[in-house]
Amino acid sequence: AIGILVSGLAARRDGAGEPMTIISCDNVSENGSKLCGAVLDFAEQKDMTLAEWIKTNIAFPNTMVDSITPASDTALFASVEQALGVEDKACVHRELFTDWVVESFDGPRPAWEKAGVIFTDDVKPYEKAKLTLVNAPHSALTYLGLLAGLKSVADVMADTGLNDYFHALSRQELIPSMGPYALMDLAQYSDRIGQRFSNPSIQHQLIQIAADGSAKLPQRLLPALEKNFKAGRSIECICLGLAAWMQFVVEQVEAGTALNDPMSAPLSALVKSRSGDTCEDVAAFLALKAIFPPWIGQEPQIMDAIVRGYTALDMHGAGPAIAATLKLVRG
Repeated sequence: AIGILVSGLAARRDGAGEPMTIISCDNVSENGSKLCGAVLDFAEQKDMTLAEWIKTNIAFPNTMVDSITPASDTALFASVEQALGVEDKACVHRELFTDWVVESFDGPRPAWEKAGVIFTDDVKPYEKAKLTLVNAPHSALTYLGLLAGLKSVADVMADTGLNDYFHALSRQELIPSMGPYALMDLAQYSDRIGQRFSNPSIQHQLIQIAADGSAKLPQRLLPALEKNFKAGRSIECICLGLAAWMQFVVEQVEAGTALNDPMSAPLSALVKSRSGDTCEDVAAFLALKAIFPPWIGQEPQIMDAIVRGYTALDMHGAGPAIAATLKLVRG
């Protein structure tokens, strides 16, 4: 794909040579900057003058996209075929809600703002809101929901205890970790997310969201953990989410289920060699430097909170562990 872009840009330069904007819709942070880097790396190997022309004439704005899109499955394919009378294996099921934020756009463009696209000089505040208030609770709820035997995000939100946990995590830990925020009312934004998560028409499977936990948690939960800990604010809900991921990994490995995670090998080895002592289990997870910065395992308050959640999940299950955590958070 990068080679095709570079070849197209070479043709653009050799033709009219007009500047243009290439928009990345990849659901990753700094997607435009990453795309620009890949294009320039490829172009430099082909033609340094082309690379210089791209730097001068082509814009790669960063964007933020947000719309819950469960993985397509056989049920969706069958539903679409019944509705349209044709087989479409490229169909996608998503919620009605969308956010598309695009950084400074060079040159003429369609009037996308009439359809709700937000143009901004800086996409980072929008990314921060999504990562903190959409992605972070998504992950925490996913692991707790799976430990509770649930299948989808809508199932999780229909559970009173997990629903209460979502609101406590968002209102009392995640929103405070963001500091002053002028773009929107974060409490209203979080409430809207709760409504989106509760949509029974979007059967977003927890096992799909659970994939790649070792890569997601450092971005989604650890920044809020660090900020709240340093500010002396509550960390109990965040630590329960981390403990739930650890318990999920243990249960998957012990059941002989392959982990869908880039660190599946070291995680599986950790579980198979664990002593069974909860403190030692948690310490072993926190010693994985590719996931956790060393200071986290050195703070007794954080260690105690994760061990408390991990032990409650192991001995009593998700429901009682959530109830105990909420009692601590609410005093």
